Amino acid sequence: MFHLLSFTLVLLLLIVAAYLLRAKQNLPPSPKGFPVIGHLHLLKEPVHRCLRDLSQSLGPVLSLRLGSCLAVVVTSSSAAEEFLSHENDVVFANRHVTTMYAYVLYSNTAVSVAPYGDHWRNLRCICTAEIFSPARARRVYLRRGKTEFKNTMITHLLTLQESQPEYYTDETIKGLVLVMLFAGSETTSVTLEWAMSNLLNHPDVLAKVKTELKNIRHCWSHTHRPVTCKVAGYDIPRGTWLFINAWAIQRDPKVWDEPEVFKPERFHCEELKIQHGKFLPFGMGRRACPGMGLAQLILSLALGSLIQCFDWERDEVDMAVDMSEGKGHTMPKAVPLVAKCKPSSILDNCVI
Repeated sequence: MFHLLSFTLVLLLLIVAAYLLRAKQNLPPSPKGFPVIGHLHLLKEPVHRCLRDLSQSLGPVLSLRLGSCLAVVVTSSSAAEEFLSHENDVVFANRHVTTMYAYVLYSNTAVSVAPYGDHWRNLRCICTAEIFSPARARRVYLRRGKTEFKNTMITHLLTLQESQPEYYTDETIKGLVLVMLFAGSETTSVTLEWAMSNLLNHPDVLAKVKTELKNIRHCWSHTHRPVTCKVAGYDIPRGTWLFINAWAIQRDPKVWDEPEVFKPERFHCEELKIQHGKFLPFGMGRRACPGMGLAQLILSLALGSLIQCFDWERDEVDMAVDMSEGKGHTMPKAVPLVAKCKPSSILDNCVI
């Protein structure tokens, strides 16, 4: 009985000490939470909308206790730029090691979850120089029809494994291939589905894009340890999880004119310079998507081809396409897109 009372007293003292220590820290504002679970009870689906609602009452930078983990949620472009660039770029370049990633992504060896350091730099270099490079894609295109191109990503990795077997292990290669398959297919298909859904809900914009495409003329054209830092006026303890709510930032009425309205013309080339840091489809800083350049080329080509080569209309003409969000890392549509299409006149003289 005495030992039980002693243990309880020590536990209470530790809890009180932790609370007092936390009270002295200049942390971002947070909602009221409960012991042990913290603020987990506040997270509802869809999470990005839930976090946006919390930020409207607490401010663009807020803190949450997810069980024993401290997390900071950012919902403004200026704060996101401060967290992910300048002197804080390296501080938040690391990734938290989780049990799930250790099993699913081969002991955290994949480029998307690998700790910041030499291993991650090497994997990113392979991605940007050997896999996602537009120059490499151009070389493949030019060689097509002359010689068969056989130096694939897996071949390149296996060649590296022969020279450095202790570094390029089977786990590392499988993790990189898995990330390439997911990041190169899921994200692109989801983006195309959202784009086509918006276009089908706005037939005038679809017709305008189709007209523009008809008028286009052919032309050539060592791991850094976490440290405590100060960001946005708040003390951010080391080991804090950072969540950038890109969905909320890209719908912020303080930054965007009519953010909920589908206006593709807002992304004209001359306006993109002004919007740097406000448009975050590929992230920002050192951990930004390494395939950004190639993804932009592929998405533009795929979407342009779909619009130019086919005439589109909604499955039910009088009913708008459902634009509600589903669950998942890439935020797929809750209701898959169903539409009608027929070959455009541009395909009349083409053999498919």
